[in-house]
Amino acid sequence: MRAKRLEKFDRHSSHSIIIDEAHHCLSESYQRVLKYFDSANVLGVTATPDRGDMRNLGSFSRAWPMNTRCRRLSRVGISARSRL
Repeated sequence: MRAKRLEKFDRHSSHSIIIDEAHHCLSESYQRVLKYFDSANVLGVTATPDRGDMRNLGSFSRAWPMNTRCRRLSRVGISARSRL
């Protein structure tokens, strides 16, 4: 997101940011947004934590990565069961 567009938002208006496909969060554009909303809590989720450029997502996250299976998530009621 461009700086001019970011400046249209109150930097304290977002308390939480959820990033799907969080393996992209190390890119310059994502980092610009995250730095702008630096007081927001961030939850990043991804099914592909290994990046092609070998950059470590641990440098983005202060939390330990969690690895789980879809079957377990549906069993405990976090996600819907999938049907093929």
